[in-house]
Amino acid sequence: MKALEIKITTPQNPLRCHNMLTAVKKGKTEFTPEFALAFLQSTNNRKNIADFVDILERHLAAHPETANDYKRVLFGITANRNQPENIAEKAETLRRTYNITGLEVKIKDKEFEDKNGDYRHVCKLKFPKDMTSLKMERCDLSETALDLSQSTFVTLTVFDNCKMPAKLKLNPAYTWALYWFDTDMSGFDVIYPKEVHWLNFNGKMKFPSVLDLSGIGKSDTVTFQNCDMTNVQEIKFPQTLEKIHFYRVNLPESLDIEKLKQSYYVILSDCTIPTNKEQQNEEILSPEAKNDNLKNRLSNWLKRKLGNAR
Repeated sequence: MKALEIKITTPQNPLRCHNMLTAVKKGKTEFTPEFALAFLQSTNNRKNIADFVDILERHLAAHPETANDYKRVLFGITANRNQPENIAEKAETLRRTYNITGLEVKIKDKEFEDKNGDYRHVCKLKFPKDMTSLKMERCDLSETALDLSQSTFVTLTVFDNCKMPAKLKLNPAYTWALYWFDTDMSGFDVIYPKEVHWLNFNGKMKFPSVLDLSGIGKSDTVTFQNCDMTNVQEIKFPQTLEKIHFYRVNLPESLDIEKLKQSYYVILSDCTIPTNKEQQNEEILSPEAKNDNLKNRLSNWLKRKLGNAR
């Protein structure tokens, strides 16, 4: 899990690391959270790490009240590190034994990306003010709060097949592009940014019966791609919106395309429309009718733009 990674910033050779641990064993150096963090920043040598974990285990057994001080260390032993099975299992056993949960993590990178991360032990991920990109793929965020409240301009946010928390606050002031891929959105609420230039739903999405995007104050384009939306009873679009694009979508019967066209520039490409609304399906129109349809929509859109300009 990248967010819990302790990077090696002051690499030391194995002999030097062995001497550091020997000093602890002999009582010449005190074993503290600061020492433990500095040690992990120095090496990932398997023999050194195995000795370190043994010392940490003995220390926690003698001083269990200090376990919470070593939260970061207990996760950092294995996070983004290729550890042998015995070390990984011992670290996990220590976390369970001392009930190490509820970790808050501050992300320092302004471009953060992680795949297959299990964040269930993390209660909060806090992102920096200059955050520009967030990409999470196949991550378990079901028990994690994402805090982007300090971020002012996020260029790209992507959630790809992630397990999401009950409530997700995506609350920077502005997001250029927000992508959802293969996500079950039926079981959680989203607080969207006030402005999202491009909002995209793609793939094996599971939508709630009411898809509420009205918390977005302004958006240029909302796109649905390769989705099954047949269970959707209502879509509440952003307060200010220019374009809606449906591409290879199974559209819901409740969606009134003609009514949408009165307010937005709407594009339908290779969509399936319920039987009783086949007259709206562009796939059954002749090429000439399709061209006329497109010209009319462009004309209506230009009229609205010119009217707004006045």
